[in-house]
Amino acid sequence: MRPSCGKLAKIAELAQRLPQVAECHRVTGEDCFILKIYLEELGKLDAILDQFLAYGQTTTSLVQSTIVEPRTLPLPGDHRG
Repeated sequence: MRPSCGKLAKIAELAQRLPQVAECHRVTGEDCFILKIYLEELGKLDAILDQFLAYGQTTTSLVQSTIVEPRTLPLPGDHRG
């Protein structure tokens, strides 16, 4: 998500309010946020995107498959291997 001028806080507020937003990260680069959104069906994506489009530009990517499931990182001094 790339905010319009002065809309950074509005995007953060909207992300916190929407139950479909599972994660929201502030990132470096041209985009300022990466959001992970869970939907019951793809047809509901437009309604979510429309809410964010009021505050900036979105880029949408869909997960096709998962190669590595989420896992915990080793802690310093953890020599399991």
